[in-house]
Amino acid sequence: MEFDFLLEAYYFLYTEDLVKLEKDYKNALKTNIGHGKLYLVLALIMYKKANLSRAMSLIEKGLLLNSNDQELLLGKAFILINLKKYDEALKIYKSENNKKSTAEIMTRIGVVYKFKKDIIKAEEYYLEALDIDDNYLSAHLMLGELYLFNNPKKALFHYSRGLYKENAKSRFNIGNRYLLLGEYELGWLEYEYRLQLKNRENKSLNNLPNKWTGENDKNSSILIICEQGYGDSIQFIRFIPLVALKFKSVSVICPQALIYLFKENFPNIKFYSNEENPNIKVDFQVPLMSLGLLLSINLDLLENIKQPYLNILSPKKLNSNNIKVGFSWAGRAQKSMFLKQLSKLFKLPNIDFYSIKKDDEADELSEIIKEYNNVFDLSNKLKNFYDTASYIKSMDLVITVDTSVAHLAGSLGIDTFTMLPYLPDWRWLLDKSDTPWYNSMTLFRKKEDGTWDEVIEQIRKILGVVTSSSHSLDSITRFLNN
Repeated sequence: MEFDFLLEAYYFLYTEDLVKLEKDYKNALKTNIGHGKLYLVLALIMYKKANLSRAMSLIEKGLLLNSNDQELLLGKAFILINLKKYDEALKIYKSENNKKSTAEIMTRIGVVYKFKKDIIKAEEYYLEALDIDDNYLSAHLMLGELYLFNNPKKALFHYSRGLYKENAKSRFNIGNRYLLLGEYELGWLEYEYRLQLKNRENKSLNNLPNKWTGENDKNSSILIICEQGYGDSIQFIRFIPLVALKFKSVSVICPQALIYLFKENFPNIKFYSNEENPNIKVDFQVPLMSLGLLLSINLDLLENIKQPYLNILSPKKLNSNNIKVGFSWAGRAQKSMFLKQLSKLFKLPNIDFYSIKKDDEADELSEIIKEYNNVFDLSNKLKNFYDTASYIKSMDLVITVDTSVAHLAGSLGIDTFTMLPYLPDWRWLLDKSDTPWYNSMTLFRKKEDGTWDEVIEQIRKILGVVTSSSHSLDSITRFLNN
């Protein structure tokens, strides 16, 4: 969220085709070579493409035309922040602030101090921004971020002041923060703004009927659309029976890889693959993740939903007399680690480790398998999530970063150690080692300045207790969650 407001004037960078946008602006530059803003937009496109050196070069070309252009100077400071050249960015911001002090520049200075980990200075500048303009919403949002971990009540106050932003992405981000703080009623409302994001992947169907608004209709049918990732679909599929109580029939459209798993567990529901774009005739439709709002999902309701809610009747057999541990080490960039960081776990005796990550890090894994004779690769046996679930069901424990594997193992009731970044996804709340979403899961969190190595060491010590004593994995995880 910290970077969102810094590029508010260029929000189209998040909503348009970057390849086409770059081509269009390069063509415009041919006939408008003296137009500084063209250089700025091209620089920000390079930033989006993670080419920071090229971005800075374009900014400098623009500044050669007009060294006092504030947009270019603020753009340069933004790139400098990304290059972690905080003092240089501060110099630009403070110089512009001396010309004319504004709430925007004060807030930008606060952001730099936040990155420098000078929280006192960051708070000071955010508050000064509000002294200039108490309705400057970005300063409220930044204060919300600042107070998120140590003063949730203050964070909620400042997030509420930011609720009136027209930007759907900001509203969606605020929804995520409310959910992260356990404020589900407010959070689900703002989370609906995800449906307005223009860069949102279109997973809906043509000619859909009216969106369901929560009413009962025993004479009607409804289509539920799994409109986000695999993990979200697995997490929220538990609510399908609650919807089925309100309708004559329920259909679900979801990724092909989930079809068999879901059909086996919900035999009275019709499942269709979104890869097939089927022609489904129903009275209502609803995105799966909107069930949080429409069913008024809260912590009390979660406690009353049966767990585990997915099952495999015929698990795959694993030929091992040791403790059997599945592992997955990579998801989205901020959640991932290098596989070699798990090596200290592989050195533990009496444990066999099984990779249940079906992706493209085969070279990394093959090197580990050569080094450790207790590490095995199951990826070539995992054609879909039913296959993955069939192996997970035979395991004693799953160790994973925040990815679909975590949701799958948790939904099956398998003991799961989930490793989280310092600022986790909304579903994991804050400062908790357990989660209302999965009774069998234990959360291991990075510290603000911590590394994955510290998290892995925590897990190594726990597994060390298991392998060197009479404790079982079951008793250890029960102890951790109490």
